[in-house]
Amino acid sequence: MPWIVLAVVLCVLVWYWPRHTLAGVAALAVLGVGVAAALWGYSAYREHEKNLVAIRVEPPGGVASESGRPCAENELLLAVSNGTDKVVVGVRYSLSAFRQGRSSNLAKGNWADDDHIVVPHETVSFCRVRPELVRDSGSGPLTWKASLINVRFAD
Repeated sequence: MPWIVLAVVLCVLVWYWPRHTLAGVAALAVLGVGVAAALWGYSAYREHEKNLVAIRVEPPGGVASESGRPCAENELLLAVSNGTDKVVVGVRYSLSAFRQGRSSNLAKGNWADDDHIVVPHETVSFCRVRPELVRDSGSGPLTWKASLINVRFAD
C-alpha cells in the first residue's frame, strides 16, 4: 500500500511540476549512489584489514610467546599475526579438526575469543586447550586448522 501512495504522489508531482520533480528524483538518486559507494568502500577496507590479520595452528613442540613454555599434550599452540598498522586487541576464531582424506570437522564447540594485544607487524603465540571431538571417525593423526571469525582493533 505505501508503494501505491508513493507512486500516486510522484505522478501528481510530475504532472504539476515536471522539471522540479525530475531534478529532485535525480538528486536523490545521485545521493543514494554516493551513500552506497561510501558504505561499500568502508566495508571493503574493513575486509582488507581483516585479511591482514592471520591465525594458525603451530606444529607441536613450539614455545608460546605469552608464557615461554611449550604447550601441554592436550593443548594447541596458536599464533596470531598482525600485518596491519593498527593494534589488534582481540580475535574470535574457530578451530577445526580433520582426519587425513576426510572433510568432516570433528571439533566440538570450536569457536573461542582471545584478548591478547598484538602490535602492528608482530606475532603472539599462546596455548589453548584442544576442543573435544564430536565423534572419532577413524584412525590416524588429526590435522588442526584455525580461521578468523572477527578481529577487534584498538580505537
